[in-house]
Amino acid sequence: MKPAKILLFLLFSVFAPTAETTITDSQGKTAWLYTPTDQPLPEKTYWLVVGVHGAGADGQGACGVANWAMEMEDVIVLGPTFTQPKRDSKGPSPKSFPRDIYQIF
Repeated sequence: MKPAKILLFLLFSVFAPTAETTITDSQGKTAWLYTPTDQPLPEKTYWLVVGVHGAGADGQGACGVANWAMEMEDVIVLGPTFTQPKRDSKGPSPKSFPRDIYQIF
């Protein structure tokens, strides 16, 4: 009976729901906010993680990091939506990834 209880606990902890809230701004763009609980605790300090994707997609799932809010009790994840690139298409393009950004991957 003990292994069954452990298995149920593990399944529940892996698939425990994260609170997902959608926020729509004045331009009609939607952002998804993922929190470890329904309401963040005012006395608690949280890390904010922003899951950014390429232009033209929505932020649902926060570029694959929404589950961090579930896995870590002190993380709030934001998944914004970007519909248009803000970079000047006539501006110079970098020849390669900057070294500090490349090291993140």
